[in-house]
Amino acid sequence: MITLMSKLIDKFLIKKRDPRGRNQTITTEEYLKVILKILRSGSQWYWLFWANEKLHYTSYHKKHILWSRLGVYDFLYQSVLKMCKLGYGDIDELYIDSSMIKNIRGTDVVGSNHYDRFRKASKIHIVVTKTGIPLSITVTEANKHDSSLTCDCIDKIKMKV
Repeated sequence: MITLMSKLIDKFLIKKRDPRGRNQTITTEEYLKVILKILRSGSQWYWLFWANEKLHYTSYHKKHILWSRLGVYDFLYQSVLKMCKLGYGDIDELYIDSSMIKNIRGTDVVGSNHYDRFRKASKIHIVVTKTGIPLSITVTEANKHDSSLTCDCIDKIKMKV
């Protein structure tokens, strides 16, 4: 899947490539592997310094920022959703989960969190495939029960072909 994603990134960036820039020292696939490793683990970019990667950690971070600004991740997300819709992914099994988020100074989507002494909080509900591709994200008050929002979360799944 990473090789397919790296090929999609290369095709997407051909139009946006600056002819004056330097050539890449490593492939797009290697950049993507390291960036996804950091994003999945939630660790700091500085920790790549001790991970014995080929490049300095700032190179990976700069590439991540560049791809974010150019819309590479949005393009990849829409491409993966299209592949799921066309039958290349497993859309048969969907998983729903929610999590409380403290919202002390917030004003939008705030409710009382009964797990944290009824302090202000929000709840995020997410629907994913079995491979972890997010299909729907909903933010509600913390005092809403998960079962009351299941149908709303599933109705928000939008897949373009």
